[in-house]
Amino acid sequence: MVAQASATSKRILWKICSGASSATDACRDAETLVQDGSSCPMAIEMNKWLQGDLLHVVHQGVASVVIPSLICAHLESKDPNITLKRMDELLSGPVFEHYRSWCAERSPLVSACSHRFSAARFGKEKWASSPDLASLYKASVVKHLMFWCADYLRSERDEAVSGSDDRLYTMHSFAKFQQLLDVHGPWFSEDECKLVVTYGWAGVMFYQKLAAQDRLRLDSRRCFKITPKFHSFVEMLIYIEQTRRNVRFEHCYQDEDLMKEVGKIASMTHPATLDRVTMERYVGLLELKIFADQSS
Repeated sequence: MVAQASATSKRILWKICSGASSATDACRDAETLVQDGSSCPMAIEMNKWLQGDLLHVVHQGVASVVIPSLICAHLESKDPNITLKRMDELLSGPVFEHYRSWCAERSPLVSACSHRFSAARFGKEKWASSPDLASLYKASVVKHLMFWCADYLRSERDEAVSGSDDRLYTMHSFAKFQQLLDVHGPWFSEDECKLVVTYGWAGVMFYQKLAAQDRLRLDSRRCFKITPKFHSFVEMLIYIEQTRRNVRFEHCYQDEDLMKEVGKIASMTHPATLDRVTMERYVGLLELKIFADQSS
């Protein structure tokens, strides 16, 4: 099974990188890869240690790379002679205004982030550097940016602009993956699980295609990069496929919210028992919070 999954993976990547098949066909093969890989003993053993951390893997990981990469690539594709200064002006001007209008239309469910877009905040201060969102864009903001980016690229779709469809399909796949997590409960049915995993793989494969094309460029301009978080995302998809677990219920948002309490607890603890007592009191705090949430 391991060899079979590996062969399927190589076939998919060859189809995309060589242009022998459309990305849509390759995504159908990606579904086969998930099915083949799900029974791999190595994959099963690996996923015993996997935690479906949606916050760090997706919102502060994959999405923080995908969103600025697609936006910057779109602006450059519309105007191949664009300068970094002009890109900065577009990001802070029309692009950010589109985002603010999009949030206003969906208020109060979505509130616009006050940090105006810029080339620096999108990690695009040099052409040779690949975009990456600045840390001031928090995970909850990035989650909303996923849906906004899909709508923005849809509104900007133009067959005359190179790569327009692939960028839209990439962001739509990731946004649809997130949307399916949001609307379902802690466990997926067989059909729901298959749909979630398929959209997740589609996003990865479309982005893989764009990244491969970016590496073949003859100039020094770069808009896409592959980070270790993409590997973690693939592991998450395998985990979902094996367990049918909705990873939205295994995120770390609550842990991040209570981090300030850890400092308060530790500051009132004797150094000799700092580690044990801090953990015991923190667990007690979590129990109190869970009990309060269930009572309300």
